[in-house]
Amino acid sequence: MGYFINPAALMPFFAVPCSLADKHLKLASPEAVRVLLFVLRNPEREIAPEAIAEFFKMDVFDVCDCLDYWVNAGVISSDKGAASPAEKEAPAVKTVRAKAVKPTRAEIARRGAESEKVRFLLSEAQMKFARPLSENESATLLWLLDDAGVDVSLILMAAQYSAQKGKCNIREIEKTCLDWADNSVTTIAEAEERIALLNRQETAWRMLTAVCGIEKRNPSTKEREACDLFVNEWGFSREMLKAAFDICVDATGKFSLPYMKKVLSKWHKEGYKTVEETKTGAVPKKSGMSDDMVAFLAKLNSED
Repeated sequence: MGYFINPAALMPFFAVPCSLADKHLKLASPEAVRVLLFVLRNPEREIAPEAIAEFFKMDVFDVCDCLDYWVNAGVISSDKGAASPAEKEAPAVKTVRAKAVKPTRAEIARRGAESEKVRFLLSEAQMKFARPLSENESATLLWLLDDAGVDVSLILMAAQYSAQKGKCNIREIEKTCLDWADNSVTTIAEAEERIALLNRQETAWRMLTAVCGIEKRNPSTKEREACDLFVNEWGFSREMLKAAFDICVDATGKFSLPYMKKVLSKWHKEGYKTVEETKTGAVPKKSGMSDDMVAFLAKLNSED
């Protein structure tokens, strides 16, 4: 049975850049493609990450990562001088969070005059940024302290962590602090454990992008967690990741992390550790297992 396009389904239509099909269809994540299609379908509307997140039931920061991908690709533009909507509203991550009503310039000045803790926070943060804070940055820091309930030491630790990643900006600090709040991180030790986990996940993601030749971008939460599973929990090598990627592209024509997960999950259950084992179907010999038992299990596997 053949397939063809129904002309009636093409009306009405909206423009899609050729680069999406020619280049980014293989490189962009499925979420990034969906976000771009939403933006292209609604050109008259402001590009609001919160509205897109609500429509797709996504994390607002994952939406921002998708938008950043298209900004870096030159498909959409971004006013870096203005505060993004994500900086004006706290996202609903794991708990239902009320809309962020951040303090005004007058309230910031009043709180700074009243509280030495607030003065210390703003002063130390200014040193982390190596420049005077904007009104939005000061308001966000004060909101994290007063309304989100994040301790000063943790806010400053988030700022340091953001600076170490080479992107000391208020959105990254807010994202980190809210992640800690949602995961009940209340001490420096717990924050260090959380940072170690995120670093481990990001290292695994970089390994995957290098092996598969994927364009560098910020991964979503699900992508970080999946890469952490492949590399750090299941212990797959670069060669195994590349083999799974090749199978994925042959089957789907593009990079698909869910498809790769199915392949790697099967290999993990089978106990395969090398590419050769995946080709021959040989069961790796375990400690204390006789040669006869290994041969017997290999035969069973081949019959499957």
